[in-house]
Amino acid sequence: MGNGLKKTFKRLEDLTSLKNDVLRRVDLAEQQQLQRLDQVQSWISRVETIETEVDEVVNDGTQQIEDLCCGGCCSKNYFSSYKYGKNVAEKLVELAALKSKGELFEEVALESLPAAVVNEISIDCGHGTYG
Repeated sequence: MGNGLKKTFKRLEDLTSLKNDVLRRVDLAEQQQLQRLDQVQSWISRVETIETEVDEVVNDGTQQIEDLCCGGCCSKNYFSSYKYGKNVAEKLVELAALKSKGELFEEVALESLPAAVVNEISIDCGHGTYG
């Protein structure tokens, strides 16, 4: 359990650093009146969600460690330990996938399309001019 948590912490630190780098690039682009890409916003939201989920896993890990017996070699509840270990493994995979995706962002923002220009046309219907 301890090694899985250490790997999870390390991957989360790496992912958080990457998220901060991407956010700096986004902020710089937005200062230049560029618009954030939807896929970048989606990725940032997902990273923020997994940061919260990993915090919950870590809190659960503290309880799992307290539930060990025989000098930390055995669990009092094998099913709970299995579910926890599986959850940690899934988070490790998710963290790696998000980091890989974030490293692929060459562009984080594009030029905004200008607002549509509407020309007003006057129409004379015999009862006055409209428009």
